[in-house]
Amino acid sequence: MQKYVFLALYLRNFASLFYSISMKIKQGMLFGLLSLLPMLAQAQESISPKGMRYKILERKAGTETAQIGDYISLRLYTFNHKDSLLNKQSVEDVPVEAGTSPIDVRDVIPFLSVGDSVLCLVKTDTFARYAGRHLPPFLPTGTDMKHYMRITKIEKTKNLREAETKTIDDYAKTNGLKTIKLPSGLQYVVTQQGTGAKPQQGEQIKVHYKGTLLDGKPFDSSYDRGQPFNFTLGIGNVIRGWDEGLALLNMGSKAVLLVPSHLAYGKRGAGEAIPANAILRFDVELVETPSEKKVIEDYAKANKLQTTATPSGLQYAITFQGTGQLPKTGQTVVVHYRGSLLNGQEFDSSYSRNQPFEFTLGVGQVIKGWDEGIALMKVGTRATLLIPSALAYGSRGAGANIPPDSVLRFDVELINVK
Repeated sequence: MQKYVFLALYLRNFASLFYSISMKIKQGMLFGLLSLLPMLAQAQESISPKGMRYKILERKAGTETAQIGDYISLRLYTFNHKDSLLNKQSVEDVPVEAGTSPIDVRDVIPFLSVGDSVLCLVKTDTFARYAGRHLPPFLPTGTDMKHYMRITKIEKTKNLREAETKTIDDYAKTNGLKTIKLPSGLQYVVTQQGTGAKPQQGEQIKVHYKGTLLDGKPFDSSYDRGQPFNFTLGIGNVIRGWDEGLALLNMGSKAVLLVPSHLAYGKRGAGEAIPANAILRFDVELVETPSEKKVIEDYAKANKLQTTATPSGLQYAITFQGTGQLPKTGQTVVVHYRGSLLNGQEFDSSYSRNQPFEFTLGVGQVIKGWDEGIALMKVGTRATLLIPSALAYGSRGAGANIPPDSVLRFDVELINVK
């Protein structure tokens, strides 16, 4: 169910990207820009619906703008506050999707035409908060990250979307499905009403599903595997039709989602099973379980932990504030820790070995919850990390001591940074 979207991949790999960039900076391989474009100073700053700050640098009069569901090609360059190039990429034929946050440049694309250029501005603090990452030294707090973007091609899909709408209408009628139609093109019908709350963006949910083409050919099923699919809602981990459709269901509900191609895998398709421009049917069941967010909140309250939550779902409580430096991506950190399940069962401890644990921060050597949580601690700090399963060992668990989908507690002490 993972979808290929250039920005989702870009943000998902930012920690390793930062590490790579920092190595290049140390090696003197990046260059500085004195100015982006002569008209930059005169360009007026605007705000997108999701809060992205942007400036139109060049506008081609008389051309049609990109719309949700169209396909675009573009060039994207990212700079820091000193105009040092951090990343560049050329993207071909990706679907236009709605932006989801103030750090998502997709929110600006519907204002642009072929040949248009735009500068998107993101405060580093805002990026760190929404991406769940700490800031490397070349992105100081309070400065702007600058995304320069030029649209090179737009492929309009209005006729395709209208044809797919008719196909879905006909399919629903033939199969006796009284669907609800959404402006995006998604259609759905609830076949069994659940009694739980509707899931929120950023919440971990479990879904049982069967996916088929409209000719009835199945391509995937969690039922066949005997295990529901676990993911974070609303952050681009799955196709947009899922993020949109599942957010409308109460926990415990069963529904049919009829997903047009631009909300699924588009013109790329997905392997041999899902051809290009395929409309997909998903029979889904939103498995009713207490959300991990609520489990963590209840646990923190019961244990009198004054926690702070991050956008990723991590919650942490500083129990002793150290005065040393904050660690940076790529540095070696020395940590003492004790790990336990929320029922109190201990599964690992460096204290019992009398040997602290060393690892390189921010490059994926440890679980995501550690990379994120340790980065928030100064040397000498002791803290409790409450880590949702998606930032720990997920649905696979770890050995005999950490079951699948386990929320973990780590009592950690940052001893040193090298």
